[in-house]
Amino acid sequence: MQFLLPSKLTSKHMNQFLALIRQHGISFALSIVIVMAALLHASQVLPLSFLNKLENYSYDLRLNLLMPRTLDSRIVIVNIDEKSLAEQGRWPWSRDKLAVMMDRLFDDYHINTLGFDVVFAEKDESSGLKNLQWMQQKYLQGDANFANALDLVKSKLDYDQIFADSLKNRKIVLGYYFQTRGDNNRIGQLPAEIFSADSFDSPTLGSAQATGYGANLAILQQSAYSAGHFNPEPDADGITRKVSVFVQYQQNYYESLALAVARAYLDNPVIEAKFAS
Repeated sequence: MQFLLPSKLTSKHMNQFLALIRQHGISFALSIVIVMAALLHASQVLPLSFLNKLENYSYDLRLNLLMPRTLDSRIVIVNIDEKSLAEQGRWPWSRDKLAVMMDRLFDDYHINTLGFDVVFAEKDESSGLKNLQWMQQKYLQGDANFANALDLVKSKLDYDQIFADSLKNRKIVLGYYFQTRGDNNRIGQLPAEIFSADSFDSPTLGSAQATGYGANLAILQQSAYSAGHFNPEPDADGITRKVSVFVQYQQNYYESLALAVARAYLDNPVIEAKFAS
């Protein structure tokens, strides 16, 4: 902005000039404050809740206006709701019951791919097999009839093995989660990584960094087609608008459940990372 001053300044001219400086000086200072507030908010040094709400609202509005008709009839959510619990009993259901569900979905409904957003980290001992084996060791070691009877029913009472068998040769993707807040617990077995540590020249993809995980029993993971992590990142209003496609753990990268299910449906295409020059 340029100011043209008259050759002979009067007090009136000077007052007008000072008023103009004050006017634009306030605007300039206000602009600086707004820019600094935006930078502090973007860097999370000084998060401003009203800006987050405005950003979330504009994001939802853009999706509703620019992405109509995004429901895909090929995708079905099998929801374990109150009606399911009333008919089948409280959750978690025994794994032999889940095996029956796998048979129904694949053999009767002929689905192509199934993804679980449930983690099966602990053994299912609801059949009582463990108690029967304890009784044999404690009180009935010499009872041949009991030993023969136990051998006959053992396979029918090993619910984890029954469930694992129902996963085999089917496109079933298990779910698990990563811990990203300093907790280093390691439960269950992770699937194979999608990218190894030496896949890139860059030391990081800028993805979420995990310190631990909660995964599925090894017998289940080894029987499943694949697995993907579900680590939702809900906003302040409780709505999840983003999930990391990749999570880095010990220099390796693991895919999300959504990506793993999509790849399973597409017969497991290879994922490649391409970087801008």
